[in-house]
Amino acid sequence: MHRQFPVATPSEPLREAIPKMTNGRLGHLLFLDREGRLQGILSDGDLRRALSTPTFSLEEPAFKYSTKEPKVIGAGRLAVEALEEMERFKIQLLPVVDREGRVIGVVHLHDLLSAGIKPPSS
Repeated sequence: MHRQFPVATPSEPLREAIPKMTNGRLGHLLFLDREGRLQGILSDGDLRRALSTPTFSLEEPAFKYSTKEPKVIGAGRLAVEALEEMERFKIQLLPVVDREGRVIGVVHLHDLLSAGIKPPSS
């Protein structure tokens, strides 16, 4: 699990958010409220879809193009369960939340696969 991950505020323009996403090296950017609860995720795919909208602007808030109800997994769950969730929803990054819903880390699909984690049906 990555305990450091790129974060932006919901009002942050894409011009400022994209470098954070790039430097974070996870292909995603998380939007958290003041208590650390997840408000949205901007993925590389979200960004590519945004580029094709007629009103696209780098000055728009990055949050506008994010997924507003992203999937999460509880802190006590197993890596294999995270992989199953990722496969079911076809996502590459799964935020890990504590009992209060605060993001404490993220799990990336490539890390699980590199570690040899496989779903039970494999």
